Amino acid sequence: MYLEQILVNFTLLLVSFERILVNFTLLLVSFERILVNFALLLVNFERILVNFTLLLVSLAKRYGSNRSHAMLFVVDASRP
Repeated sequence: MYLEQILVNFTLLLVSFERILVNFTLLLVSFERILVNFALLLVNFERILVNFTLLLVSLAKRYGSNRSHAMLFVVDASRP
């Protein structure tokens, strides 16, 4: 009787531990997905910056070849 209760309780403890491990694994998978999505966000942001830079260069070439006084202004955010 007592041995049976001990075995049942030990089995329930093992099942609870297994659930904890499964939930922890799912948490790690979710964290990995967050990191992957953040990396993809950074890549997309980089592509936007590259395309914007190419647009500025294209505009500078276009207006630079048509007008001798055309200039490309760069904003320095570090200065007040």
